[in-house]
Amino acid sequence: AEDARTCLEQAREAWYDGLVLPLQLALEVVANLTSVAPSNDESEIFDDTGAVPMDEDEDDIQWGPEQEAELLARTQCQVGGKLKPLDASLVEAIVKSGIPARLLQLLGQLCAKPMDRSLSKEILQDMQDLQSKCGACLGNCLVESYPLADFQLCSLLRKALEASDDNPSIATAMVVSLRSRSEVRKQVQPSDLEFLIRAGSKSKSIQREAIEMLGILLSQEDHPEDVNRNVVSALINSGSKKARVLSEVLNALMDIYGDDDCHPVVFEGLNVLSFFQRSVPVLKTSIQCDRDEATQEEVSQWRETALNASRFIQYKKG
Repeated sequence: AEDARTCLEQAREAWYDGLVLPLQLALEVVANLTSVAPSNDESEIFDDTGAVPMDEDEDDIQWGPEQEAELLARTQCQVGGKLKPLDASLVEAIVKSGIPARLLQLLGQLCAKPMDRSLSKEILQDMQDLQSKCGACLGNCLVESYPLADFQLCSLLRKALEASDDNPSIATAMVVSLRSRSEVRKQVQPSDLEFLIRAGSKSKSIQREAIEMLGILLSQEDHPEDVNRNVVSALINSGSKKARVLSEVLNALMDIYGDDDCHPVVFEGLNVLSFFQRSVPVLKTSIQCDRDEATQEEVSQWRETALNASRFIQYKKG
């Protein structure tokens, strides 16, 4: 038995040193290379988290013209920035080298089938780490700065999510693809929507990302009334009082119903306004409870959501 254990450990070490470690290092290098962001000149109006400065000890968040202007400026910075010349050249070189396509191929191989849970914890952790690193690299390559051909991204990423047992990095890459690329949103099938509804209702690892994806799809693509009703019903019944989840639910609903012509019958029938009125106080309480486990940027985002949700209520009440 001791000899067998020794042989197994040696085999695992050889597998890790010869395959896993080089691939991990290569993916870390690629993640750094592909991490480019638009430049802007307005960043000085924000604190070092990128969020509009707010008084964290203030229970009742107030909104004024200055906050409105700062929020608008931040949005414009995010969507209107341009790559620096050096970053643009780097992106061009990365695309010409075929790195994005190879990352998609690698993710498909890493997630070709669900992992065998009978494998050792070390091997499972190694595989999950590779999937996460590959997902992070893909997320970098799926922003608008990277021109990519149609690789049936939605289907590939959804299959990878299922095979990886809801890997958050892969979910984030899927969020980026849906937000940045209209062609990917148009690839979404009913089965994909059902998967996201299930994940948004009960997934332990990607519930927030699934909710965000549902909000993107319903706010940016035309859809029938029954789809709106099914998705929104799932959102308002998600049940979580955690700040990171509840804030995403409210953000998704504000995105969906920010357009007054977006299925007002469903909005009224499901009492969405009443849901907001109940949820905003809950979110404010949750922020105080969850703040010690969150980053400063996350807390700022949750506070901003609470503020926007309060304004949304006033707007819908007329």
